[in-house]
Amino acid sequence: MVYNMRNMDDYVKKNIAIYDLLADSYAKHVETQSPTIQRQQFISYIPKHGSILDIGCGSGRDSAYFYKQGFQATGVDLSKNLLDIAKKKVPQVVFIQKDIREISFLRDSFNGIWACASLLHIKHKEIPGVLKRFADILKKDGILFIHVKKGIGEEERIEPSIPDKKRFFSFFQKEQLMKLVTDAGFEVIDCFEPPKKKESTTQWISCFAKKI
Repeated sequence: MVYNMRNMDDYVKKNIAIYDLLADSYAKHVETQSPTIQRQQFISYIPKHGSILDIGCGSGRDSAYFYKQGFQATGVDLSKNLLDIAKKKVPQVVFIQKDIREISFLRDSFNGIWACASLLHIKHKEIPGVLKRFADILKKDGILFIHVKKGIGEEERIEPSIPDKKRFFSFFQKEQLMKLVTDAGFEVIDCFEPPKKKESTTQWISCFAKKI
């Protein structure tokens, strides 16, 4: 089923159009950018064979990893072309075309939510509602991982992963992200700024939290 994007905000439509246009090259690029340490830390908190929701799963890089580690993975993204790549890469995983601001799984559905480089495409004013939805669909003591770019404000910006194309980004400070998470009903387990890669000028923030 194709997701109806007719009533979607223009800034989201623009981002998705870019990802659809450059899906193949972007999928190849992100394979070289795997957050290896964060993935290992994340699964250390998840019960054996537990259920994981990969928010903004893109071409399925992390969903494939979780599946291979023995977890039940579900991926959600808006880019049809990236999801097509994901389905070919790991057909055993369920992939759904859906706006992450509108996820509607049953309460207590997942042991973990992995939101890697996805919330940074959502406006700040919408983040609290998204995080509360995450809390609703996580089981008690469920784990949330968020990975976003450090900075201030919101803007359309050209980023190295997709040259010459501007996308909408929200930027965060560590204390700001921690407050958003705790206000949504989570306890922060760990929140840090991982070392920058040598070729990158981007500083990321990684945050692990538990539903309370």
